[in-house]
Amino acid sequence: MDSSTHHIFEEGPPIPEMREIIFGEKQFADYISDLKNCTQIQAVQTKGGETLYADESQLKLDHAFTTFRKGAVRGVQIRYHHNGFDWTDTVFKLASDYKIVRCQHPIQED
Repeated sequence: MDSSTHHIFEEGPPIPEMREIIFGEKQFADYISDLKNCTQIQAVQTKGGETLYADESQLKLDHAFTTFRKGAVRGVQIRYHHNGFDWTDTVFKLASDYKIVRCQHPIQED
């Protein structure tokens, strides 16, 4: 399953494109491997509740996903650079799968 949205308000900058992706266990393991090997990680945070970040300091990717898989946090947010763009992925656990909400940030023009 994959969906995307892209909106532009009449005033202000465009809203970044967002995609939702559902991964099974194998795809999720491949996703983590790709993050480690193909991106430049800028920041990792765990999500502790609806509006609470469990840890504001930067975490290591492996530690964040270990904590997430144990159910100690609700989600993990990863900011990274790949292919000339900055991205933010937010990962949540579903009943038997994983949901990733991906946001590609617009290129900042000087």
